[in-house]
Amino acid sequence: MADPERRQPLLLDEDLLAEDQDDETYSDELQSYRTSLSSTVTDYKWTHGRRFHSYREGTDAFPSLEKVVGNDLSPIQPSWVPPNVEFEVDDVESEWPERPPFDFIHSRYMCGSISDWPKFLRQAYSQTKVGGWAEFQDFHLVNYSEDGTLKEGNNVNKFYELLREACEKINRPVTVGVNLKKWAEDAGFENIEHKVFRLPLGTWPRDPRMKEIGAFNMLQFLEGLEAFSIATFTQVLGWSYEEVQVFLALVRKDAKNRRVHMIHDFHVVYGQRENLVKVTCIPPKIPAMANPKIPTIQLNDGTAFPIIGYGTGTAWFKRGDSPAVNRALVETVKTAVKLGYNHLDGAEGYGTEPELGQAIEESGVSRDELFVTTKVGASVRDIPAAIDASLKKLKLDYVDLFLIHNPFWANTEEELQEAWAAVEKVKASGKARSIGVSNFLKSHLETILKTAKVIPSVNQIEFHPYLQHGDLVPFQESKGIKTVSYGGLIPITRATGGPLDALLSTLAKKYGVNESEILLRWSLERKYVVITTSSKELRLASYLQALTFELTPKEVEEISHLGQQKHYRAFWAGNFASDDRS
Repeated sequence: MADPERRQPLLLDEDLLAEDQDDETYSDELQSYRTSLSSTVTDYKWTHGRRFHSYREGTDAFPSLEKVVGNDLSPIQPSWVPPNVEFEVDDVESEWPERPPFDFIHSRYMCGSISDWPKFLRQAYSQTKVGGWAEFQDFHLVNYSEDGTLKEGNNVNKFYELLREACEKINRPVTVGVNLKKWAEDAGFENIEHKVFRLPLGTWPRDPRMKEIGAFNMLQFLEGLEAFSIATFTQVLGWSYEEVQVFLALVRKDAKNRRVHMIHDFHVVYGQRENLVKVTCIPPKIPAMANPKIPTIQLNDGTAFPIIGYGTGTAWFKRGDSPAVNRALVETVKTAVKLGYNHLDGAEGYGTEPELGQAIEESGVSRDELFVTTKVGASVRDIPAAIDASLKKLKLDYVDLFLIHNPFWANTEEELQEAWAAVEKVKASGKARSIGVSNFLKSHLETILKTAKVIPSVNQIEFHPYLQHGDLVPFQESKGIKTVSYGGLIPITRATGGPLDALLSTLAKKYGVNESEILLRWSLERKYVVITTSSKELRLASYLQALTFELTPKEVEEISHLGQQKHYRAFWAGNFASDDRS
């Protein structure tokens, strides 16, 4: 990726800036760029029975593709769609239908539309032909200027800040460009390239090409303002329609100010699915290494509990009605075990218990050397049947930890208490060595503690600096309930651009590790157990570096303090108000 610090600043068109142009004149200039895209774009040329484009005729060395499949959430495609293009009206975040894989998958301008970007890229990978390519293009909607002309209080900047806030509240991030490469790596793509392009806003650059790009960027910005903001500002931020319109007038005025030279970056990431030769050969043997012994803590029932676990959830989630075994997950779990991960975390709701069971069977590791967790979700009203079904999928006689996945299904306290009583019987039967809960709040814990004969051993919760849960953790720790953290990397995967960015970068350099390890270490320093995941062997190995250093108490406190300045909940957000930090 090109280093933005080494790029030459864009030069200004001094002649244009010297002109005292009013808003109407500027609008006329932009209109000239709009009309330059004439109908010749769709005026195709035919040669020897094959169709070629006529726009910039002669620059295409190959005939157009035989078939292109497009996807949109609404049937708004224009009437001039070429005959070899068909559109599907569907949600790309749903499970993609089974069909022959594609030679090329292209995604562009999806920021603000996707809630689970890692899953989106994994689905793209799964439907890319072996040897094929996928490309992802998107914005990083943070404005800057190279000459200091963008000042605090600029209404375009305010607009982007508010848009980012609204989209984060509904878990549809718009600052995604910088993360595309990592997500592509995690999905399994190889030969990845990452390019960053500057997009000026307006016609102020001297360079003709950048001037044209700036004009088109301004056009799409001005024409899309209402589309971007009406629903998000009124329905998410609570503004009135009239308030939005007044604000947008200020935004348009600042956008057209030629003396403010705004830029934002556009990221292009493309990668290839591994070639056929590599897939069909015998997988390389994992290099011999001193498999680190992950330390354990003692649960309230005396069970030894490894402090780092490998999760088969978020990154691998699949629908329960998908019978096919995901061999990629099986192999990755086996790799994790070889690297030293002996704590394996699953759930009925992830749909991945069969893969976890297959991996355990193929790993060659003794059962008593592994710590296996699963959770009951949809089957919570019949827990005896649920544990039997999970054990069958896992190919195990018992699990080390059995959890109620969430409390939100219960309509009464009695339902929650009855479920916990059923879980206590699972422990008594020997089908689970330890039992606990997940995603419970203080009120839910208080409910089951009223009638519990066995105190839960753990509460597994989304926990990271941007979601520290108020008094929940001190409360459960005071009852002997250990905190298990999942989603610990959220500040660098879904909530970038926050108050922690600079500190994490500084600490990573100080300790010679990645920012991921700093966040994992922060949880470990607080004596919590962490669950993490990746499909990449190198990344899994790097996570274990969190065991090789210690943060100072001051650094732990600084991360905690800065984390309190931002709130971000990535999971189960529909059960909480946007400002609820419990």
